[in-house]
Amino acid sequence: MGAIEAELAVLDWREKELSEITSQVVDALPRLKQDLNDLAMAAGKANLVVKTPKLGRDVDKIVAEWSQAELQVALGRARVDLEVVIKSDTFDVVRSGGMKEDLLSAFPALAGVGMIGASLAAVPALVAYATITTTTLLVFTTSSISWPILGIGAVVLGGTALAGGKSIDRTISKRREALAASLEALADENVLGIGKAPNADCILSRIQAAVLREAEAIIREEMV
Repeated sequence: MGAIEAELAVLDWREKELSEITSQVVDALPRLKQDLNDLAMAAGKANLVVKTPKLGRDVDKIVAEWSQAELQVALGRARVDLEVVIKSDTFDVVRSGGMKEDLLSAFPALAGVGMIGASLAAVPALVAYATITTTTLLVFTTSSISWPILGIGAVVLGGTALAGGKSIDRTISKRREALAASLEALADENVLGIGKAPNADCILSRIQAAVLREAEAIIREEMV
């Protein structure tokens, strides 16, 4: 009975963390969008008169730093909550009753469900809690989440140039706005999976998967 109660306790913990991570990421998304908008507003004209702006490295850096920061927040909260579960009487019964294998064998099923299945496959299992690093948990670049090339279309300057500087400035301004809108839409798609196929990998599910991977490592170590 102890192992079943422990599994239920882990399930409750998991549902709480997945829900809180979702709320956390949704609340933090406007900050990422603002940073990407600032990048678009600061883009030089050279990046606004070509078909493919050369901003990939800058976008990659902004998104990766944001993702890592949100991961750290999620991990910190999840560790505190998991410690309460592990120190409960239920887990003491599992340890003393020789039922730890029952709990450990059930953990993959407890974790690998629903939308985060693809992300769990992308985040490696951890041998021990002592080996955990942020890099291990969230190997992230924009290309790994399939961030599309930023194609906003070539600006035709031949006839525009003859119309004078103001016309060129208006064209550049429109291109800047188009780039900002493109980046915002890509943020929704790649952070929350909006517009992607069901169960597709995204930053939100990658963070959730990383938290579950760490929990699995902690529980395994606690059961030794």
